[in-house]
Amino acid sequence: MILSERLKHVADLCGRGKTLADIGCDHGYLGIWLVKEKRFEHVIAMDLRKGPLAAAENHVKEEGLEDKIECRLSDGCDKLNAGEAEVINFAGMGGPLMISLLERDMSITESAKRLVLQPQSEIPSVRRWLKAKGFRIEAEDMVCEDGKFYTMMAACAGEWDNAAVAEEAALLFGGQLLAGKHPVLKDFLVKKLSQEEAVLRELTEGDGEAGERRRMRMVEVERSITDIREALKVYEA
Repeated sequence: MILSERLKHVADLCGRGKTLADIGCDHGYLGIWLVKEKRFEHVIAMDLRKGPLAAAENHVKEEGLEDKIECRLSDGCDKLNAGEAEVINFAGMGGPLMISLLERDMSITESAKRLVLQPQSEIPSVRRWLKAKGFRIEAEDMVCEDGKFYTMMAACAGEWDNAAVAEEAALLFGGQLLAGKHPVLKDFLVKKLSQEEAVLRELTEGDGEAGERRRMRMVEVERSITDIREALKVYEA
């Protein structure tokens, strides 16, 4: 079983333990790899969609791991009991959906020793949610695969601590990533800065239509450019 680069990094954040719940397991590759590598004794692979879950069940059977990997049709953690899994993994879904699934039953969310999250969008919102709910980010990673950037994090209950960098920068870009001067984050920031500067030029050269809306968008983009430039200063230190 060969994992994509994205899932390899997610697997590393999952660590080791007895039981892991993989929410939105898709074809079950992560769980199979974790069990075969003896990272976890038991995996609960869960997905809302019958097709991917059936594929996961077939892959589990092909590997002869039916006694170690259980597949459950479930919307988020609905079919998971509080305390049933030490680690709960959410990977490959949008940030707002991830937050809504985590919030649906906080007794389950809070029962895990570790949450591993790989949101596909609105990543700062996920960090803000963790902070508001009493979680701290204990590890972060980032990878670029096929031209796309993926950010992932591991969180546990505890006081928020990103003293190494400014709090807003930590929420926007990742305190662990910035403090460690992660090279993939730098690549992302450089690319994002170029994109935002191009957007600002287009807005500045606009023909005057929808002026107020354009003005508000310019303020937003200028703020983003400032934030990115401040983050890049970390790499110059």
